[in-house]
Amino acid sequence: MNQFVLLRNIALGYPIRSFSIQVYSKSKWKTIYSGTAIGNKYIFLAEKPIATKRIRLVINESVGEPEITSFSVFTIKNNTNL
Repeated sequence: MNQFVLLRNIALGYPIRSFSIQVYSKSKWKTIYSGTAIGNKYIFLAEKPIATKRIRLVINESVGEPEITSFSVFTIKNNTNL
């Protein structure tokens, strides 16, 4: 997997101030990405594929309910014709 997509309801504002995406590797959680805000859709594309069976989204700071509607993970193959 190398693409992580977060969706949320922006009608409720922008309460998320800090978040992290973590994977479980070698018996511990490892942060692979940290961000500061999520609009309607947030996409993180990792430089290299990540192999894991456990992923989590951590909301580190929020000024209200985060209201995450979807957290999806995909494997996107590089297209050398672009």
